[in-house]
Amino acid sequence: MGVVFTAYESKEALVHWLSKNLFSEKSSSCDAPCFPNRSSCAPNLLREYQKKSTVHIKYCKLNSAPKSFNLIFKLLAKKGIDMDIDANFSLSDCEHETLRRAAQQRAMPFDEERREYAASELETFGLVREGYNRREMHKAGVKPERVSCFDEIAMLAERTMPLDTPFGSNIRKWQLPIDMMPIRVAKTIFPKNSVVQPHIHPEGEVGNPGGGLRVVTKGCITFDGKAYGPGDWFFVPNGVPYEFSTSSEGDTEMIYTYAFFAAAEGNRFSHPHA
Repeated sequence: MGVVFTAYESKEALVHWLSKNLFSEKSSSCDAPCFPNRSSCAPNLLREYQKKSTVHIKYCKLNSAPKSFNLIFKLLAKKGIDMDIDANFSLSDCEHETLRRAAQQRAMPFDEERREYAASELETFGLVREGYNRREMHKAGVKPERVSCFDEIAMLAERTMPLDTPFGSNIRKWQLPIDMMPIRVAKTIFPKNSVVQPHIHPEGEVGNPGGGLRVVTKGCITFDGKAYGPGDWFFVPNGVPYEFSTSSEGDTEMIYTYAFFAAAEGNRFSHPHA
């Protein structure tokens, strides 16, 4: 079952859509009544979802969704249900500046006054989701406490905090559920024979360009003529073009730490380009 969930402006409209499209066993086009008791939606919805196969959700108002529905998305992720989320973003000052720089680099028109954008619009400027701010991490359950790969929140992070991978195919990348700003820490899994195409990340500030440190934990990455296996690492500063490929014998995994423009201020975006 594939479901597209888009641009609902209110909780009532959201609830109506869910009741109409997800509570019918026949098809997503069948009518169903709106929930009479909205407070009981979350557990009922989860029970119904468990009867389905894969559900793809696109919700353009994720940032303003009621807490109960953010919880639903987390529970669905835990159950292995795929989510395709196209959120609306209200850009902070540093994100607005990132967008301006991206527009300038691509010779695109830029609206100095506008702050609200859908993710799909930001994509046309070449903006890439590089991390989550503290408010988003708090919503995802990230707290300033001990955490490891064995904890439940770490297992959920792949689905609740995904990151963009525009220069490769079928790559899975997500932010680890830890707060180390201004550095973002991510895990990346590459299928065999992956190729990360040549590209360059913009420098952050003069004298402080930022960059990415990659530590291989499984498999092999070929970078700059050398093979990097588990325990090996390499660093590429922003402003320097690079590319690499991965092993033909299976998945390759790495831990990626990245510093970029205004990351300390909670910037979530960068604008790398080929």
